[in-house]
Amino acid sequence: VLSEQDLAVNGRRIRTGFGKVTWNSKEKNWAAAKKVKEGIWQYIRLYYKDEIRRSGVLVIDDDEFNLRIIKSSLEKEGFSIQTARSGFDAVPLLVPSTRFVILDFQMPALTGPACARLLLEKAQRERFSPPVIIGLTGETHESKIDEFRNAGALFVLLKPVSMESLFCLLLKNLNSPCT
Repeated sequence: VLSEQDLAVNGRRIRTGFGKVTWNSKEKNWAAAKKVKEGIWQYIRLYYKDEIRRSGVLVIDDDEFNLRIIKSSLEKEGFSIQTARSGFDAVPLLVPSTRFVILDFQMPALTGPACARLLLEKAQRERFSPPVIIGLTGETHESKIDEFRNAGALFVLLKPVSMESLFCLLLKNLNSPCT
């Protein structure tokens, strides 16, 4: 399991998790910690390389800037990315190899939750495994988050989203069942 590993750096033991490094020592050597973290990420990328390459990601957002940031960050990690600027444009792009959908809440014409429902209905109708839906929202009201979850989003992340957090979430769900 890669989420918890002990490593030794300069004779000090550290505990690492996805995206965080904490020291079990009073002395903090941040340069060494950064090298360890980078090494761990390289190992994780190598370990999951084949699963990542086979995992399609559909990113849906009406904001072109957000689309480009998410697309370039995840392509750099090896994911195959498709983008859509609206929920209506996204539905035809959902194919059996789409493992993840990253979906904005606030979009014109079709909201994120409504789009999530359409995508899940299409997967069911065409008899392929539904994707893991990750909702993105700037809304902090619990009712908006619940609306996303009730529509089928397994995860809802608040904006601004850390690309490292998003990558970790994708990695942790590469082999998990979607339903």
